[in-house]
Formats: sequence, C-alpha cells, structure tokens
Amino acid sequence: MAGYGSFLDNVLIASNVVSDADYGIGVSVVEGSGPVHITSNLVSARTAKLVGLRWQEVVSSDLAADLAKFPNVTLNANS
Repeated sequence: MAGYGSFLDNVLIASNVVSDADYGIGVSVVEGSGPVHITSNLVSARTAKLVGLRWQEVVSSDLAADLAKFPNVTLNANS
C-alpha cells in the first residue's frame, strides 16, 4: 500500500512487477491525499490489480475504471 490516509503526498509507483498477491498495488484515496502517479507496472493479482483504499477499507477494486472518482491518482501503462 502506498501512503496511509491523508498522509500520502507526491508518490511515484513505477516499474514494479507484482505477482501471486491478493491485491497488486493499493493506494490511498482518502480525501485530502496528495498526488500519486502509478506507471509502467506489471501486476498479476488474484483479487484486484490496482485498488483504492480509505484507510484500511478497499473502496475501489478497479482504480482504472473508477479513476474519475479519485483526482489525486493518475495511471499510465500498467498491465
């Protein structure tokens, strides 16, 4: 998980390979969180690749589909 609650600020998650995990990459989408850019990651997960969390609660199991809801998150070239 990147960031925790509103303490997330100016984070880059790039060029990672994540496999054999329930959740690939989790990122804070709590109101007041700072920007996070997720790019060029190769993710293979059992439950969800890119998830949005409010503290410890998963509020989006598909950040790519829900991106418009979370203005602090940008995605690029993840697979």
